Amino acid sequence: MNMDLRYPIGPFNDHTPITGDMRQLAITTIAELPSQLKHAVADLSELQLDTAYRPDGWTVRQVVHHVADSHMNAYIRTKLGLTEHEPTIKPYDQDSWVPLADSRLPVGLSLSIVEGIHARWTELWRSLTPSQFARVFHHPEIGVVTLDALPDPGDELVPDVRIDGIHRCRRGSRVTWAVGWVVHSHSER
Repeated sequence: MNMDLRYPIGPFNDHTPITGDMRQLAITTIAELPSQLKHAVADLSELQLDTAYRPDGWTVRQVVHHVADSHMNAYIRTKLGLTEHEPTIKPYDQDSWVPLADSRLPVGLSLSIVEGIHARWTELWRSLTPSQFARVFHHPEIGVVTLDALPDPGDELVPDVRIDGIHRCRRGSRVTWAVGWVVHSHSER
C-alpha cells in the first residue's frame, strides 16, 4: 500500500458533524499535543531536524515552527470568534512564512510556545458552552464558519488541530523511518 506522506492518517474530512464526544476528544488532543510533538523530535540531531520528511516537503524543524505559528493564529482566531460579532479572520500564507529566518532557530523555542498556547487554549475550549461553539466568523476564502465546524485543516482550529497536530507529529516520526534513523525514547535508554 502506498501511503501519501502528506496525510499519514488520511485526508481531513470536513463533512463530519461535530458531536460532543468528538469535541471532547479534540480538546484532549489539544491538551496532549505539546508532549507528543516534543517526544516526536526529542532525540533528533540537528541534521535530522533539517531533513525534509518527504520530497519537496518542509524539514522537521520547519514543521515544528509551523505548528507554533499556526496554533498561535488559531488561538487568536478562537478568541476573536468568541469576543467579536462575526469577525473576519485574516488568513496567512504558511508557505511564505516557512523560509523566514525564525524557522531556522532551535525547535525548543517553538515547543515552548506550543506548550503555552495549548495550556491556555485547552482551558479556553473546556470553558465553552454549546452556544459559544456555535459562534460564527468569516473566512475570506471559505465564507461563514463556526468555531465548532471548521472547514480546512490549514486553519487548524477545533477538529483540525487534532488532525494537523497528529500529522505533524507523525511526519516527525516518519522522517526517522524514511531515512533509517533509530531514535530511542528516554524510557528505552
